[in-house]
Amino acid sequence: MAKNLIEVKTRIPEKAAQFINELVERGYYSSVSDFARQSILDKLINDLELGISELEPDLVEFRKEEDDDEK
Repeated sequence: MAKNLIEVKTRIPEKAAQFINELVERGYYSSVSDFARQSILDKLINDLELGISELEPDLVEFRKEEDDDEK
């Protein structure tokens, strides 16, 4: 299945496609599409967290203090 990604000339290097395919075969993801979807979501969440920390650093610091107080 990962070879199909290479055949349609995506920017995924062959070695990375093999690694993704192995993750799918081992059951970490149900399909290559599932891997891609999760990767995109992770990137969006990360970008959102970075954006919030840049735009509202006081809010991020406040949340960190709350988390520390709970420990």
